[in-house]
Amino acid sequence: MKMFPSSIESCILWSPVPTYGRMPLYHAMFAQNSLEKIFNDCKNDSLCNKSFPNLESEFGALIQKSKEYPFHVVYTDTVGHKETYSISWDVFETKLRTLMYTPYSIRQIPYLIHQTYIGNWNPLLSYILLEMIQVIL
Repeated sequence: MKMFPSSIESCILWSPVPTYGRMPLYHAMFAQNSLEKIFNDCKNDSLCNKSFPNLESEFGALIQKSKEYPFHVVYTDTVGHKETYSISWDVFETKLRTLMYTPYSIRQIPYLIHQTYIGNWNPLLSYILLEMIQVIL
């Protein structure tokens, strides 16, 4: 990149924390900055903004709702089996933060926030449950 800066349009740094970095000291701040960038990018993208015009306020409403009590949701899997889960805010925001680690999953965040806001937890729960299955295996 230093040798040919005019040839570089963009770059993704997969590990911007140096080896001497004090982890997780700045994780919350970086996650908040990333989330604000996602909200801003969605506002500035015509399709995203049209699909999710109230993304930031929906996220704020989820925060407020979670302060009252954990989310209690019923997940229906692909064969129709139902399971009830209690989802704390910590679980919710931690899953969103981990989704910020890859470009593909970052693009899923506006959809996941909106679906959760309207009461459809299946998309987010499928990510959480997939992670739980991977840990078990």
